[in-house]
Amino acid sequence: MRPCHATGISDHVIGGHVPAAGIGRLLTDRPRARGPATPGMPPSAPGTDMPGLS
Repeated sequence: MRPCHATGISDHVIGGHVPAAGIGRLLTDRPRARGPATPGMPPSAPGTDMPGLS
């Protein structure tokens, strides 16, 4: 599975709709991981709402 989109922050890659708290923890804890990813696009994700669909 792949995230729907990605961005870079510092030395990390954030993929998909990762909650802000998870990104904050990543930047605070600085683990050896490349970064978190959430695969797929959740229904009615912010900015993707479509009238008539729930």
